[in-house]
Amino acid sequence: MITVDLLDDLLKRMQAAGLSGLEVQQGDTSIIMRLGSAVPAVASSKPVPVRSQSLGTFRASHPRRPNTAFKPGDHVLKGTALGYLEASGTLTAIVAPATGTLSEVLASDGDLIGFGSHVFTLEESA
Repeated sequence: MITVDLLDDLLKRMQAAGLSGLEVQQGDTSIIMRLGSAVPAVASSKPVPVRSQSLGTFRASHPRRPNTAFKPGDHVLKGTALGYLEASGTLTAIVAPATGTLSEVLASDGDLIGFGSHVFTLEESA
């Protein structure tokens, strides 16, 4: 049986001998160990403000699709309509400029929104 102690001992011996890999087989169990460079750092996401491109009354979801509002933590694709602005009976979509995770919703349904207002914050995926 291959135990954690055995693996720990093998790892120490590999490092001491300068080996980059090792394969151990014991009965019908096989373990392959490979040493590589340090694990690369996870790329951090960068916040992207999502701004309105017109003015009007904020609608969190399309009137024909109620209860579909996005919330923080939702994953969205570039081009997704995150919300809408209603002016003179016309709806204009507020579109995600990148793929990522929604981190903030800064407007509530019914709020008046001006041109260029910061409405959402998106954490862009790398």
